[in-house]
Amino acid sequence: MKPIYLFVTPFFPSPESWRGGFCLDAAQALIRDGRFDVRVFVPGTGPDYEVEGVRVHRFPHKLLRCEFAPFLVARRNARVFVRRVEETGVAWADVAVCHVHTVNFAPYAIAAKRLNPQILCALQHHFTCPVHLRSGRLGEVPGHATWLYFYWRCLCAAMDVHVFTSERSRESFGKMFVKGMEGPWADLKDRLLLGRWMRPFDPPKISYVLYNGVDRRKFSPATEPRHGTGLVIGCVANFHPQKGQMTLLQAVARLKGTIPELTVRFVGSGEAWADCVAFAEAQGLTDIVRFEREMPHERLADFYRSLDLFVLPSSYWEGFCCVYMEAMACGVPVMGCRRISLEEAIPQDAWGDWLVPPHDAAALAERIRKWWSGADRRKVPELTGDFDIDHLIPRWLDFVQAAVR
Repeated sequence: MKPIYLFVTPFFPSPESWRGGFCLDAAQALIRDGRFDVRVFVPGTGPDYEVEGVRVHRFPHKLLRCEFAPFLVARRNARVFVRRVEETGVAWADVAVCHVHTVNFAPYAIAAKRLNPQILCALQHHFTCPVHLRSGRLGEVPGHATWLYFYWRCLCAAMDVHVFTSERSRESFGKMFVKGMEGPWADLKDRLLLGRWMRPFDPPKISYVLYNGVDRRKFSPATEPRHGTGLVIGCVANFHPQKGQMTLLQAVARLKGTIPELTVRFVGSGEAWADCVAFAEAQGLTDIVRFEREMPHERLADFYRSLDLFVLPSSYWEGFCCVYMEAMACGVPVMGCRRISLEEAIPQDAWGDWLVPPHDAAALAERIRKWWSGADRRKVPELTGDFDIDHLIPRWLDFVQAAVR
């Protein structure tokens, strides 16, 4: 009988949404490795389901209104989670690893370890900011942010292993209060009561960088080059202000009329979607910009192959965005921003070709224009390492087995 690996994440495709495909790829790679009996648990109501051969178990995850004081419902959520795991036939003595995603889910790993102290608790951080003090509408209230600071700090200290999706994310963990740091954590001290005397989280004793790899079984180049004389740009991401869709739209407004047959396709939904649609309408871009909702994960490869260029000007907080890897695996050049983890995947001497300053629409437009006028438009950036998920996951499990022993 194989030891059980609990994979607990809020990011996973479901019958209601196709978000979280990168976690689906990771779960499938864990299963293919064969060393563990992998069980996937996601928050939500409704029946369990299956997606691309992976059985997914749902469990209720309660939050108070405006995400007020999540620690008040943490024990209740943990009890529900434990009961739900047991209902699926799992014996806690057989569980070797409880791998939870985001600090919000750390109480589930803590509850598992209380039932079996031998369980390895792994907390995976998906953003460069490890804490979410802006959680909900109360995120700007100093008292509430201070409660959250101490709560997240206790949860992080209880983990056995911290998993980061990039070196930048790991480095930022202990630098939340460093003056001059960029991104959503830059003003943490200003939002905490007595923040000037607060100290950052202690560096994790054990940490591991597990990049969001690409499944090359799903993502591969087209057998024939795309036919067409115009430029087709694509962008796949949840519509969030930090993802940078607005920056891309502002760049497109500058490019309109300078590049023939320009088409831009956005895939995704989210809080910034309406603002982006309104901007496109106000700037007269509706004839060249298309907004498309999420699509099944298995259809994304065909979407990438239909593009000439993939652009996602995400900034600062991005841990490691797997869509860049997916697009490049499909033979499509990519452009992003400086000072994010994409810098770790592309050699430094090539940053000027593919990366621009964050929030700089003019620089992005000029970079696209220069690339379009170049001789080799199908050239894909070289990578600094191996981002194949079937190589990354086995190395991670080697690390896990050594830690469990």
